[in-house]
Amino acid sequence: EKEAKVKPRVSFGAGMRYMLFPNSNAPWCGFIIDFEFTRLGAARVNDTIESHFDIDYLALNVMWAIKFSGFYAGFGLYVGAPVSQKSVISYPNDSTVDLKDIFNKWDFGYVMTLGWAFDFKYFKFLIGVDFKIGFLSIAKNDVGLELPAGYKANNWTVMLHLGFGI
Repeated sequence: EKEAKVKPRVSFGAGMRYMLFPNSNAPWCGFIIDFEFTRLGAARVNDTIESHFDIDYLALNVMWAIKFSGFYAGFGLYVGAPVSQKSVISYPNDSTVDLKDIFNKWDFGYVMTLGWAFDFKYFKFLIGVDFKIGFLSIAKNDVGLELPAGYKANNWTVMLHLGFGI
C-alpha cells in the first residue's frame, strides 16, 4: 500500500481583539490581546482512502505592539487548547471518527500580526494578517492509525483578519 500524503488545508477562525496603547508619553507602544476560535486541518489521500482532519482550537494571543498612524504590528506568544478533533472519511465510505487521543492537549508558539486600522467617525475597521508558528507538534508520537508513524505537525498559520472596533 502506498503511503498517504498529508497536506495542510485552509484554516479559518473568529475572535475578539483588544488593542491597548495606554502610555501618553509613548502612544505608539502598547499591547494586543486576542481570544480566538480557529479550525486547523489537513487532508490525507492515497489509493485506498480520502479523509480530512479538523482540529478546532480556542487560543489566547498576547503581543507587545507598536502603532504609527493607522499601521500596527505585534509580536508575542500564543497558547491554544483543542475543543474538537475529528476525521471525516469520504472514500471508500463516509464516516466520522473522534481523534481526541491522537492530538496533544495544548499548542504553544510565536504569533505576529501586521495590519491597518481605518478610523471612521463612529467605529474603526481593521484589516491585516496574522502569522503563527508552533513550538510543539500537535500530533502525538506514533499514533499510526490516522497519521503516518512519526508524523510531526507543528502549527503554522497565516490568517487574514478583518474586524470592527470602537
